Amino acid sequence: KNILSDLDPRDCRVEILKARASALKWLLVVCFGYLGYKNARFGKIESHEAVTAMSRELMLQAKEVAEDMGFTVLHMYVDCLFVQQEGFHRPSDFAPLMNTIEEKTGIPIALEGVFKWVAFLASKRDARVPVPNQYFGAFQDGTLKYRGIELRRRDTTTWVRKIQLSALEILAQADTPQEFADLIPNVTALVEHAKRELRFGRVPLEELVVRQRLSRAIEAYKTPSPAARAARQLQARGRQFAPGQSLEFLFARNASGVHAWELDEALDSGKLDTKRYYKLLDRAMQTILDPVRSHLKLF
Repeated sequence: KNILSDLDPRDCRVEILKARASALKWLLVVCFGYLGYKNARFGKIESHEAVTAMSRELMLQAKEVAEDMGFTVLHMYVDCLFVQQEGFHRPSDFAPLMNTIEEKTGIPIALEGVFKWVAFLASKRDARVPVPNQYFGAFQDGTLKYRGIELRRRDTTTWVRKIQLSALEILAQADTPQEFADLIPNVTALVEHAKRELRFGRVPLEELVVRQRLSRAIEAYKTPSPAARAARQLQARGRQFAPGQSLEFLFARNASGVHAWELDEALDSGKLDTKRYYKLLDRAMQTILDPVRSHLKLF
């Protein structure tokens, strides 16, 4: 990451270094996860708890350093610290803070970027409390950063994912909360166009496939989920399923409300449950527009 920060984005080494950084990150993530996994041969819950305890302590030390230096701590989560100080817009502005945190904790850290704006999503139970790992924002160069929203979820259709990304790219043009709000009509127009395309059958069915897991055996469902209903369609044709398996299906206007993607007969696009897909899209748009509409503070 240190090497990447000094390279021109067009440098041929950029993609290789990004891939290596990502691979190392996921090795660490997987190793940490297996420490707390009861069936892992090298897992040990006490080790998992010790890592978590050390992480909390280091994060608290970093938070205290930031506050002592006059920064407002906006959010913190596992290994991320979001801070703000009036007039600080360049990476070099944050160098003294980073150096002090490293001296205090003994842990090397990196500045991922300086946001033009960032929105932390509120809990559905209590709007005053942000959800730990659900946020989105734009760095100074317009690059997007997002976690925990539909765009990152595996059960989100490609169609919804593409539109939410396009909406965020529109909003990334904003430099201030007011500009963010002024761009909302552009996002609304994008959504209306997407719905028209769906209504007139211009969206490939592949982009509308929903993927969900079976949480239990099919027979154990009192009220079958869409995935369970799709599984029953395939079960009637000799397929067998177990808890944990993923099912792909389309929402359809038929007796079961779904059409299993692996059925031999293709679904007529005219039988798509467009209203159900509208709801999925509206929910994704609500995620990124609610911070403004609900007057949540954008930084």
